[in-house]
Amino acid sequence: MAREEEKGWNVNGLFTRRLLALVLFGLLHLVLLWYGDILLNYALAGFFLLMFYKARVRTLLIWISILAVLLVGVLLLNLLAVDLMEGSIREAQVGGAGKIEEAIQVYQEAGFSEWLAYRWSNEVVPVLLNMPLSILGVLFMFLLGLAAGKIGVFKHFSNHRRLVVTVWWITLAGSVPLLLMIMLLHFGIVDYGMLTDYAIDTFVVLSGYLLSLFYISSLLILLQKEAWQRGLKPFSF
Repeated sequence: MAREEEKGWNVNGLFTRRLLALVLFGLLHLVLLWYGDILLNYALAGFFLLMFYKARVRTLLIWISILAVLLVGVLLLNLLAVDLMEGSIREAQVGGAGKIEEAIQVYQEAGFSEWLAYRWSNEVVPVLLNMPLSILGVLFMFLLGLAAGKIGVFKHFSNHRRLVVTVWWITLAGSVPLLLMIMLLHFGIVDYGMLTDYAIDTFVVLSGYLLSLFYISSLLILLQKEAWQRGLKPFSF
């Protein structure tokens, strides 16, 4: 966006057109191919990102902190809700087994219009209802990237090397216990009963945020070496 501004482009207009194109691709992917689409989440979070483009780093850090608290709060509330509604969830799981058989039958035997109607009510609508929560996580990462760009982490790495190395160590140290817990829960060494699957999901989400920062900081550190610059040159643009 900064580069386009230097060329005299209307940044908001250009970015909005690109986001609308991404919305279209995301909807087509979600409705016609797979409920695990992420493009629509990125596009919708991108519209919120426009609101923060001119914000100061201090403002961004405040919002990043607010979103982090909200995300952790939502994850903890989800675990609490599962614990309190154990009976209802068991009934839903029993019904879910039948839904799997129903879905297989629809995908194998139904015509296109029936298949599309089934996908819409059973897969697309639940994804759309969950969209506000998923956008929170995407926007959180977007704002982290925007803040890093504004303070010059990517352009002037040498000035921020200590910060990047600190992030690398913190995210590594935070990721390892989470990954160990995921393995222990997955193999049944640690068992939380009804909460086990939801605990795994919670740890996966948290480790995902930490690992993404670990990967990015690792890449930034490696790119200071000529050998890595040469090796990754074909991917630059």
